[in-house]
Amino acid sequence: MTGATSEGATDTSPCTTTGNGAQGVDPRFERSVSRWLRAYPRRWRAARAAEVTAVLADLAEPGARRLDLRSGLGLVRSGWATRWREHPPPLPWLGYRLLDQRLPAQHRAWVRDDLAGGLLHVRALSPYFAFMGYLAFRDDGLTGLVMMTTGIVVVSWVLLGGHRRRESVRRHLSLQPGEAPDAQSLITGWVYRTRVQAVGILPLVAGVLGLGAVAGAVAAGRAHRRLVATGCGAACVNVEGGPVDGMRTELLVVVAALLLGLALVPLVRRRLLRHLPGPDQPSRWLVYAGWRHRTGAAIIAAFAGGWAIAEASGHLVLVSTPATAACCLLAPGAIAASLLVRGRPELRDVAGADVWRASVRSRSPQVDGWVPGLVPAVVVTSAELAPGSPGPA
Repeated sequence: MTGATSEGATDTSPCTTTGNGAQGVDPRFERSVSRWLRAYPRRWRAARAAEVTAVLADLAEPGARRLDLRSGLGLVRSGWATRWREHPPPLPWLGYRLLDQRLPAQHRAWVRDDLAGGLLHVRALSPYFAFMGYLAFRDDGLTGLVMMTTGIVVVSWVLLGGHRRRESVRRHLSLQPGEAPDAQSLITGWVYRTRVQAVGILPLVAGVLGLGAVAGAVAAGRAHRRLVATGCGAACVNVEGGPVDGMRTELLVVVAALLLGLALVPLVRRRLLRHLPGPDQPSRWLVYAGWRHRTGAAIIAAFAGGWAIAEASGHLVLVSTPATAACCLLAPGAIAASLLVRGRPELRDVAGADVWRASVRSRSPQVDGWVPGLVPAVVVTSAELAPGSPGPA
């Protein structure tokens, strides 16, 4: 939308619209500036992005819908310079990244941005991945061991990512005895119980389970070796990788699990319709599946696919049949639950935990209460602190 100038002519400058942009800036121009401003730290953008966008809109040519390349590159250069100035020194940063050591108080804002970032898993595991990659390329005989240990670390990190993130926040951002409180300090208080919205998390779960089922079935059908146990005397069993001959028992197990999972779909639907949406949740903080959840799903899916390829090509012994059977059993129900929640507006505010409780345990959702957590510190006097208002854990 454009406005009219005092001379009666039409003004086409990027500051004349009245949408939801910062200070009336054209939304298209604002989105362009926002992309370039990603070079700056998160806290810097939260404090100054609107002001910078308005200034750039005033300096832009009339009718500009995007920021020019020269100005954009200037923002990128300045943004990375700001990140470099505020980045912790190399040795403390390595201690923080590798040993989870607490950084000095002047870097608390940087730690807050790091822990809030969507790619925390990737940043935290990058040194480990680099070391494992070096071992794998250095000696091909270590490839199987490297892949196994890497998978265990990655999957455990993803599955425990929420707990590790909360513990990292508590360790690095909580106010310690003798420290002066500031805007980034956190103290113990009561917070809302955080739950992930089912409409966002269920497609990720269904996708990972479906990919695991397909990849595992392909591996079971094309694997060249599997674990074989043979007797070697009294109370002696020798377990080693042997060739796959005749009918593949693993493939039959996978198919049986898939048929059972398909047969349970009507039961899952009936339980969801009976127990959901459930009671009101006044003490619940419902969040949508964000970058952290999507990153975790992508990491698990990539590991499952890589493992299946290694088994199908004979580089690893076929041992993933139980996990594949579990994926085949759960994937149909997860897909049906995702379609049901997405297709019914009254279920949009249901949490993923509610879907699990209703479909697996056939029980209605419980009412969540407040839980202990960390809240911003509010300075009451020079020697007294009080917890802030409850917020997301």
